[in-house]
Amino acid sequence: MTQPFAVPAEGGRATWTDSLNLFKALGSDTGGAMAVWESLMPQGSSPPLHVHFSEDEAFYVLDGELTFRLGDELIHASAGTFLWGPRGVPHQYRVDSPTARLLTLFVPGGNEEMFFHMSRPAEALTLPPTP
Repeated sequence: MTQPFAVPAEGGRATWTDSLNLFKALGSDTGGAMAVWESLMPQGSSPPLHVHFSEDEAFYVLDGELTFRLGDELIHASAGTFLWGPRGVPHQYRVDSPTARLLTLFVPGGNEEMFFHMSRPAEALTLPPTP
């Protein structure tokens, strides 16, 4: 059984890739139910086309403009857009605006740990310095 918890606006585990990722809840926090994180991303940020086989992925655009590929469909997504990426469906996105903020959920949680192997701890709650 898990315990209730709250994470403040600037709380969570912060990492840098080309973006700032602020992990609000991990699978280890939710008994494996889900993982949730917020990302601040620069224009052009885009993960490679990929597929998840053990979790579904949901996205909620908080700010900015993105283009999502979900399966064979291209979707323009602005603030307020919700997208569902079921497991087994190839997907990716690209940030079209100068920056974008995205809330991502993994259901169930657990595999978000891979992000910690592909990133480094954030030194500030900002975009990382450009190389």
